[in-house]
Amino acid sequence: CTSANIELGGIDSSEKMLEGARAKYPELAVNLRLDEALNPTTLDGEYDMILFLKVLQYFSQEEIEACLKQYMAHLSEEGVIVLLNRFVSENGFKQKWDKFLLRLYAKIMGFNPSDYRNLKFSELDEVILETGLKIQRRVKIPISGELIILGR
Repeated sequence: CTSANIELGGIDSSEKMLEGARAKYPELAVNLRLDEALNPTTLDGEYDMILFLKVLQYFSQEEIEACLKQYMAHLSEEGVIVLLNRFVSENGFKQKWDKFLLRLYAKIMGFNPSDYRNLKFSELDEVILETGLKIQRRVKIPISGELIILGR
């Protein structure tokens, strides 16, 4: 696939984040739009890949399900949705360790960890099943969470 066959774009609900992306990637400036992740109004056509970078962990299960269904409607037949999110493990030491790492990561990166919903990975799996999407691949990433590739 040559770069002439690839069209990249993005949305963000923060004009400040978009300004930073436009400055860093001026060739994409025209394809970066202000919109809401949960209820985008600027989606049109079909996409081969939709990427969520640390977005969904801020929302409830119901919001995530509605969001994924809306984006799924714009997914090409062979397309994938890629999620990189920070959720917590199920129980015990691993859950405490995940929460500790999240607080540490939040301090380093300068955000408020109480903004996270602290959903568990299994709760995200339940939401994915409800959408009709299937998990094609799952990769655990220390501190950052999980990378999950979803398809039809």
